[in-house]
Amino acid sequence: MKKRQTVSALLLLAALCSALVSCGGGDTDGVSTKAPDAPSSQAEEETTGLADIYGIVSADMGGEELVILTGEHAEYEYMIEKETGDIVEDAVYFRNRAVEELLNVSLSFVSEANWKNSDPFYRTIRTDIMAGDSSYDIINGLNVYTTCLIFDDLFMRLDEIDTIDFSHPWWVPGLSLNGSNEVYFAFTDASLSLYRDLYVIFFNQSMIQTNGLENPYDHVKNNTWTIDNFMKIASQGSRDINGDGKIEEEIDQLAYVAKHAANRSFMTSTETSLFVRDSNGRPILEGVSERLTNVYEKMKPFLSDRTLTFVTTEPDMIALAKPFIEERTLFMSNCLIAVEGMRDMENDYGIVPFPKYDETQENYHTQIATSTSAIYLPTTAENPEMLGTVLEALGFYSWRDVVPTYYEIALGDKYARDETVVQMLDFVRASASTNIDFAYGAIFNTYDIMNAAWEKKELASWYAGSEKSVLKKLDEYLD
Repeated sequence: MKKRQTVSALLLLAALCSALVSCGGGDTDGVSTKAPDAPSSQAEEETTGLADIYGIVSADMGGEELVILTGEHAEYEYMIEKETGDIVEDAVYFRNRAVEELLNVSLSFVSEANWKNSDPFYRTIRTDIMAGDSSYDIINGLNVYTTCLIFDDLFMRLDEIDTIDFSHPWWVPGLSLNGSNEVYFAFTDASLSLYRDLYVIFFNQSMIQTNGLENPYDHVKNNTWTIDNFMKIASQGSRDINGDGKIEEEIDQLAYVAKHAANRSFMTSTETSLFVRDSNGRPILEGVSERLTNVYEKMKPFLSDRTLTFVTTEPDMIALAKPFIEERTLFMSNCLIAVEGMRDMENDYGIVPFPKYDETQENYHTQIATSTSAIYLPTTAENPEMLGTVLEALGFYSWRDVVPTYYEIALGDKYARDETVVQMLDFVRASASTNIDFAYGAIFNTYDIMNAAWEKKELASWYAGSEKSVLKKLDEYLD
């Protein structure tokens, strides 16, 4: 693991955010490795200094065993109980051991199905907590579904735990529905899906240069990466490669290929929603605002044009990247995990956040995917302060060691030779957030507006079909 590069890359973030704009606020190929060498004296001073800065200190928890419940689809985040030879898995293993040694605590893990067959996971949580049992100390759950259990009073408030400090860079606190500062769930670097499942836009740098198109990197740096400029550049990317007079996704070159879920991110990135907050922070169903209408009507011709855009529900995010890897699309929206399939891509690619509404919008926003894991503490947890200390240590060692190791492996040699993409990824992570539409997506299902545009639907009629149900659920859950 490159500890000195790790520290340097992370410290670049502050300078990058200043140069750009204010930051808003899921297998890897096996690579043989041994345990990391002891750091040099200079690197050791750097990493020890970081631990001191963030208050990560040793403690004696008497060998207490703590059990973390996680979903089967996210076992890679915690359940690495021995060295495997995969460098990212080994980084997770060494992180777990480091926390155990630092705090004299024993970590054990249990997983249940929580994706396609989600019943076992959520039935386990309900049964365990409602029975007053404390079988699990920490829950690492799929956020879009697990967050709904907040309303059954199954989880405790994380913001009331003195040993958790959400100002630390490895945290993204979850959003309350009622507009309060209450935090019942949080995203953490310890759950690597916070990186693998971030929604980003990839672009083919070679195509940009060959066709003399404006570089998206320049737009991000100049605060001009807007939906208008995105569509202006992208619309020039469609090509009838075989000359048969039509554009076909499997053969020709498209302007934009999108994962269905990732395409929803245009709502977050342009600060549009069906909800607004009142003076007390409580959400109100505003309906179709002028801003939302403007975004929808601007993007509908582009998204619904089958000679330009292809949106797919393909669940395999690396398989979805095939036309981009084969250089048959200029832009692609996908989870960051797609880079794991691009290591052998011949031409260069770039990564940028989703575009803003216009240049007056202050921040860029990167949507945290609904498939991202979040941390929850059951109300039956017996020692919340101790659990907070453990979560802080897991977050710190992940932020310092695991994440940069993942970048190095996922990006291949691009990590070593392309400083811009690493800086951009740090910037994307710093702008990671969620909103009502996504955090409570399983309840309201209001986040699919941009895919309604792809399906050529009229916005007013789409909303009319949803309004009654959303209002009923909003009242129910607020009460």
